[in-house]
Order: sequence, then structure tokens, then C-alpha cells
Amino acid sequence: MPQEGRRRQLNWLWGAAALPLALLLTGCVVGTTGPSPDTGATPEAMLPAPTLLIPVVQQAGIAARAADPLTLADLPGVAPIDLGHHCARAVSPDGSRLAVIAWPGNVPQQGQLTVVEMDASRQTTYDQLAINDAELLQFDARGEILFWFAPSWRDPDHGMPRAYQLYRLPLGQAGPARTLLELGEDLIPWDMRALDTPGRLAVLAVPTGADGLTTGWAEVEILDPDSGGLIRTIPLEGISIGQYSIQAIQGYEAFNPGIAWDPRRGLLYLVHTELGDEWITLVDLRRGRVLEQRPVAVQGNPWQRALRLFVDVAEAKAVPGTDHRALLSPDGSRLYMMGTRRVMEQDAEGAWSYEQVPLGLRVIDANRLLELGNIDLPVDDAVLSPDGSALMLLTMGPSGPGGGTASREVVQHAILLDALTLKQAYRFTADGVLRLHGFGPDSRHAYMSRSWEVSQYVWRTSLYVLDARTGEELASREFEGGGVELIWTTD
Repeated sequence: MPQEGRRRQLNWLWGAAALPLALLLTGCVVGTTGPSPDTGATPEAMLPAPTLLIPVVQQAGIAARAADPLTLADLPGVAPIDLGHHCARAVSPDGSRLAVIAWPGNVPQQGQLTVVEMDASRQTTYDQLAINDAELLQFDARGEILFWFAPSWRDPDHGMPRAYQLYRLPLGQAGPARTLLELGEDLIPWDMRALDTPGRLAVLAVPTGADGLTTGWAEVEILDPDSGGLIRTIPLEGISIGQYSIQAIQGYEAFNPGIAWDPRRGLLYLVHTELGDEWITLVDLRRGRVLEQRPVAVQGNPWQRALRLFVDVAEAKAVPGTDHRALLSPDGSRLYMMGTRRVMEQDAEGAWSYEQVPLGLRVIDANRLLELGNIDLPVDDAVLSPDGSALMLLTMGPSGPGGGTASREVVQHAILLDALTLKQAYRFTADGVLRLHGFGPDSRHAYMSRSWEVSQYVWRTSLYVLDARTGEELASREFEGGGVELIWTTD
């Protein structure tokens, strides 16, 4: 059975978070005192804000502990947040609330919703809710309502989720979450975003068969967040998203687009691959139409030139898809795009080999969709500071615990740049697996980690605080396990 070709938020530990408060995840749990009569919720004193929460996995599960964002030391007297075996999480647009749905194990069980309210310095557990599944957990634009998708059932032959339902839960009110609508049986939600004005929800959905293969063009559905009524559907013709069959190798190719939302202006940017070229599609979510769709011309990037030559010459090689990422600057003026192309080659004995070819990083004028510059490096990941002034890149490196993101055993580099001029300010090079964890809320500090294997299947990780201008190391802390994560919230 092919794997599902979209990014999910349930097992989010390895994903990046770059909002203003950070939590530390360890194997701790949170006690409760019983539900209150009006909401069925349990209040508990919690975090001073702003704070850093750092998730770390241990044998007892995952929990988030509060830490000082400059020293990384635990804050005394602050109760950890229980994140169970895995969780879904969301932060409100203003950073004042963190919502976590945690499940206690890897078998089907009911999850528990906890909302941390920074302005009131408390956390509330919604004991009356029975949540079996939740994807794309999202706040509304005001941070007062939670939305999430969950499948109604799963195909018995392939296990694929079917007939997704959208749930709505006003925070602080009694009663269960309300089902707003049900997508068509074959529509799989890939991403969702609350738009600023007017109050709308935008859902990117892909028609997908029970075998996990894409069956048609993706679409964006614009919904009323109060009634769940469908306002309009925007078809995305000509964009390859999801998994497709490759007869030559009797396998599959998967296309994951780069997605960048501009909720303030009501725009959606999609970076995708069509017939070997990189394309950008700009969607006007308010008017309900595709504004522009064009290939981005290759302008001197040697990684791009080498890739194009490789694909043109190697007619007998299977190219099983691309993974794109897209970042939009806070002012909406620049789009940063990067990604990898997955290439498979069959030798004379019929065995297939696998390689990931980097596409480099390109900076695009978000209004004219023209390239402003590029970085001649095999970029694997990137993060932008909240004020848009600094950009941190991560090059492709060795495989980490669980496979990592790259297959080649090379030394990784974390590179700090001026986001406008692309001038390098600092380069961090180290053995092991590097990961980026974003910037602090004031854009003055950057966070990254390095993981290394102590012995077979035994990993350790160091988390670093860097000066975002000079790259100087200001603090570090070591953890057991193969990775850490940061969550940022603020008051």
C-alpha cells in the first residue's frame, strides 16, 4: 500500500514551530482536580509568559516543560503539559493560547484536549470531549474557536481514512464539539488556514482513492467558520499533488507542494513541479480564482542546471516525485522556495537505488512571481525570523534516528543569512544531525540542535541558543534521545 502523501500534524515532534513561547517535552504528566460544572474543564495554574517550551521524548511519553528562552534552564515550580504518546497542537494567531490534543498510546484511544491560556496563566483540560482522531488542528483568526478534521471511517482493505468531517469547538463553552460539514468521501484535507478578513476558513483538499492514489485535481474550499457552509470551491487544475502510479517500476511517485498562506491578504502560494519544471501558482482566496500560474525560470543556479541535465539525459531513470517547501516573509513581499527531487535508478541486475537531489533555495518576488536571487547550496530546510530580517538555512546531511531527511553521509551546515541581501553572517558545521528550531519572538535569538549516535540506537541531542546577528553561541543544553522541539507562545 502506498504511503499517504501529505504532511500530517499528529506526530509533530520532528516538525518545526516558530511562534513566541517555548516548552520542553519530557516524560512527565499533569494532574487534574476534576471538571468544573460549566465547561467540563479543569483549570490549573501554569506558565509565566513569554516562556520557552521544549519537547523531549522519554520512555514514559512526551511532556512539555517550561524553560528560560536564553539559558534553557527549567523554570522552577511550573507544571509540565502532558502530551501523551503523540499529539496534535496549535497556537492561536496572537500566541496567547496553546491547544494540545494528546493520545496516551499508539493504539486507537480517546485523546484529551488541553488549552494553555498564557494571559490568564492557566491550563484547562476539557474532560468531556472524546476525540478519537484530529488532524490540521487550527484556531480561528481571533483565537477563540478550535477546528480540526477527523475521518468518519477507514477503508477496510487499505486502511485509508475516508469521508473527513470538520469539527468546531468554541473555547470556554460546555458541550461537545460540533460537526460543521463532511467532505466528499474521496477528499483528503492537506492543509487549512483561518483567514483574517472576512472570517473564513480555507481548506486545501485532494481527491484520493481508497488505494491512496490521487484521482483528480486538488481544490481549495472556502467555508463559513460559524455555519460550516461552503461559500465557494476553487479548482486547482494543472497542479500535481499526492501520489500517482509509475508503471515502469510498478511503484508510485509522490508530489508534495510547498504551501505558503497569506491570511492577511487572502492569498495562497503553491510551489510545485510539472514536467520537470518548478512552478508557482498564486490563488486569490477572497475572489475565488487562480490569479497566476507560471514556471520559475532557472537563472544560473548550478544545482538546478545539474538537475535539469541529469533528468534530460537519463531517460531510463524513474523520478518518483518532489518535495517542496515555501516560506513567505512577514510583510508578504518575498517567497523563499526549496525542495528535493527523489530519483531512482535501476542497475543492470534490476536493483533500484535511491537518491535525493536538492533543488537549491530561490527567492521570489511574491507580487510579480519573478526570481530575485538564489543560493547555490543543497538546502534541506530554512526558517525566517518573525521580523523577516534573518534567514537560517540547513544543508542536506546524514540520516538521523528514524531515517532523517537525507541519505548521503555528508557534514551538515547551518548558515545564518541576511534575509534581504542573502549575505552570510555565520556558518555552523558539526558532525551528527543538525535541525533548525526557528527564532525567538523578538528575532534576536536563533535555535538549533545537533543529534549524534552514542551507540547503536542510542542518541543524544544538544540544543543551542545563538545570537541571530553574529551566530555566537549563548547557551546550550544536552538531552537524551534523538531530537528536541520548541513551541513558542506569548502573552
